[in-house]
Amino acid sequence: MPPARVLLRAGAGFLLLVLLALLLTEAKATRNENLERREQPAAVRYTDGNTHYAGLVRERSLVLGRERRHWLYTGSDPGMEYGHFVRLDLTGVRAEFEDVRWTREGVRVRFTSGHEIFVPARYFTGGR
Repeated sequence: MPPARVLLRAGAGFLLLVLLALLLTEAKATRNENLERREQPAAVRYTDGNTHYAGLVRERSLVLGRERRHWLYTGSDPGMEYGHFVRLDLTGVRAEFEDVRWTREGVRVRFTSGHEIFVPARYFTGGR
């Protein structure tokens, strides 16, 4: 086989491997963006004594930055990286908080789309 043909095949194989690696990375690797965060009011206290947050997190693909999904975060980490996450299925709907109401029982989040989610306090207190 002529050397030019060997180089061409090797180059095509290498390009195919790079493309496959990019596709796999795009499918699996993600980064999160914190879109909104609301702090629990001082008037509402939980047994763990922590300040808690409700937040909206957008997950994007790492390579192309495609929007994957949104998560509702509840927990005591102001960076919204460790806590309780609820996956939101808001396909085609702009994810944005309209109202966040904290009670001793938990937190109720209403979105501008009209969707509502209640997260009981037991899921985001005590270090979660």
